[in-house]
Amino acid sequence: MSTPVSAGGQLLASGSGLPGLDRVGVWLNDPNNWRGPNGLLIHLRGPDVSTAPLLIGKISTAVQILYILGMLLLLALDVEAPHLAWAAAWACGLFTALSAAVYGGVFLRGLGHRIA
Repeated sequence: MSTPVSAGGQLLASGSGLPGLDRVGVWLNDPNNWRGPNGLLIHLRGPDVSTAPLLIGKISTAVQILYILGMLLLLALDVEAPHLAWAAAWACGLFTALSAAVYGGVFLRGLGHRIA
């Protein structure tokens, strides 16, 4: 059985297994569903949280960029330096793990304040 996907610019839900799919466009276009205490904008925006990047995140990003540039330079010059590549990979991983731990701590601290 073949059913058209759209007819007259409206999505048809017949045969798709999603009841009410044809009413989604109408619901989203109604401004009353966007505003108000239970509106969609309140749920999408969430609470106002100000964040600033931490120094460890900037250092980690810089180390990752330097690692990539260094490996590309070694490749371009056809230089084999396995010990240097190994040390650079470990340094990059260390800074990335440290950054993840610090940002995870910030997340958990914020989560604790939100629950309490």
